[in-house]
Amino acid sequence: MRNLNLKSSIGTLLLTMSIILMTNCTMEGIEPYDNKLPEIEELSSTVTGQENLRRSDQNQLLAEMRRLTAKYQRLEVAEAAGYTLDREHCVSHPELGGMGHHAPNFGLVDGEYDIFTPEVMVYEPMDNGKMKLVAIEYVIMADFWEGETPPMFGEVEFDFVPANPMGLPFDNFQLHVWIWKHNPSGMYAPFNPTVNCQ
Repeated sequence: MRNLNLKSSIGTLLLTMSIILMTNCTMEGIEPYDNKLPEIEELSSTVTGQENLRRSDQNQLLAEMRRLTAKYQRLEVAEAAGYTLDREHCVSHPELGGMGHHAPNFGLVDGEYDIFTPEVMVYEPMDNGKMKLVAIEYVIMADFWEGETPPMFGEVEFDFVPANPMGLPFDNFQLHVWIWKHNPSGMYAPFNPTVNCQ
């Protein structure tokens, strides 16, 4: 039994490593992303097997979302897919840091949740004038959400955000996921102190 658990743990580790390695491949013409994301945790021998499996599942989800959204590092590809960049507004907070320029796909903003199709791509302006993909954001209209509990990204619960004239004019569930830039405040924090809107 112990030998079977060891083989299963090794198999899970190899699968996770191969997914992460595949998503780290450089694509020609695409801005390099921050591949030092400490939130994508290594499996540890100091925690229980169940905890390693939990971390592994969440890490695989993050790696899969990086794989699925890598093409949107090219802004023209995102725009062709229906994402519209707000070039006028780079969202930031004087103490919490920046979010960046949002590129929502308005056709996706409703009460439905498809974990593999985020409603918003988030870009940071670069010194060379280009935009770099730094995060994805999910936005679900709360009035049309039919779930009994808030939506979940793996094991992470969405934030409830009330309607706000400075933000979205409807109650919503939302979640930022910083899969393309390290966020010292956390993988799922709304603001990132390393994002610069200047």
